[in-house]
Amino acid sequence: MRIAVLGAGAMGVIFGGALSRAGAEVVFFDSRSEVVDAINRHGLRISGVMGDFSLQCAATTEAYDLGQIDMALVLVNAGATATVAAVAERCLRPTGYALTLQNGFGNWEVLAGKVGVGRVLAGSTFNCGAGLEPGKSHQSDLGPSWLGEVDGAGETASRSGNRYRAPSAHRSGP
Repeated sequence: MRIAVLGAGAMGVIFGGALSRAGAEVVFFDSRSEVVDAINRHGLRISGVMGDFSLQCAATTEAYDLGQIDMALVLVNAGATATVAAVAERCLRPTGYALTLQNGFGNWEVLAGKVGVGRVLAGSTFNCGAGLEPGKSHQSDLGPSWLGEVDGAGETASRSGNRYRAPSAHRSGP
C-alpha cells in the first residue's frame, strides 16, 4: 500500500513512521522545504513510547512527485486542508481514499468536496506527540484511534480493514 502523509509535523512523522514500520510504502508531502530537506537527508527520527528509531522515507514539496497513492493521510493544520485536498485529488488512485485525523471542524467536508464523500474517512486519535525539529518527533502517549466513513456506506473502511493495527493502548507519564 502506498501512503502519502500530507503534513510532516509531529503527528505526521509519528503516524507515517508507524505505517512505514508496519510495511507500508510511505512518502511525505509538506510545503516547508526545511522539513522535506531534513527528512530526505536524515530520515524520520522518532522517540518515545514506542522506542527510539530512525527510518528512511522520501519527502517532497511537489504533488507530482508523490505519484499514484492508495491513501492520503491528512495531518496538516486545518488552514491547509484545502491545499492538500487538491493534492489528494490529483494523486489518489481510483480506489484510493483520504483519511483525516486532524483536530477541528470542517476538515472532512473540505476533503469530500475534492475527492468525493465516499472516499473520505474521518477519525480521532488519542496519540500525542511533539515536534522536536524538522523530521524529528517525540511520541508521549500511545492510545487508540477511531475512524469511520462519513457517508456510512462501509466500503472504504472495509478496504482499509485492520491492515495497520496499532499496539494496545498505553499511557506514559502522570
